[in-house]
Amino acid sequence: MPPTQLTCFSDEFVISAGCVLFRFQDGKEEICVLHQRKKDEWVLPKGRKDRGESVEITALRETYEETGYRCRYLPTDLYTRAPIAGLSMNEEATEAKGSTSEPFAVSIRDADESGRIKKIVWWFIAEVVGEHQKGTQMPTEDFESVFLNADEAIIKLTRETDRDAVKRAVGLVRRTRTNCQLEKLGNSDDTIATSETCVDTMVDHKISKPVSSKNSCNKSQPYSYGSSPAL
Repeated sequence: MPPTQLTCFSDEFVISAGCVLFRFQDGKEEICVLHQRKKDEWVLPKGRKDRGESVEITALRETYEETGYRCRYLPTDLYTRAPIAGLSMNEEATEAKGSTSEPFAVSIRDADESGRIKKIVWWFIAEVVGEHQKGTQMPTEDFESVFLNADEAIIKLTRETDRDAVKRAVGLVRRTRTNCQLEKLGNSDDTIATSETCVDTMVDHKISKPVSSKNSCNKSQPYSYGSSPAL
């Protein structure tokens, strides 16, 4: 059977991006889900890409606007088929250690009842870096941000694609934290690494280039977005 092929033109698809947003408090791992009060649905933060905007910026911007929380990409060990810049690689997936700007999932679904318009959603992993801010949502939006543990979030979410995204994101984050701890122990560090010691904090008002850090297991810094409600 020949491989499935599909060509969609610019008026036939919508590009969106969003994040599975984590918060770590007192050793607890929580995920932000949005209660869309008008429809009584529970969803992950995401939204349409603006013209001329990259999906990496879209994901952080929409997450900040819809949740009200400043956020940055969380370095994660994941397998990807994206090659390293400048290197010739085969098509098999390879591990990207401490990735901060690679999507870990993509959802594709019909955007209208006819099935002619497709909605493509790129998913990233991010973490909260500040207190909640009011006034970040669009006038047409009415979201309530709620933090739940992973199991509660999976049960609460309305869409199966959102539930699948959370399951994968949780697995990746937990695996990365374990790898970081093992690396710290392997370097004769007496202190068990946490998300704060594995990655130095660096918060900026815009997307920032990764920089190396001697205290970072992943040797990269997360991109960040949302220093103030007025962007």
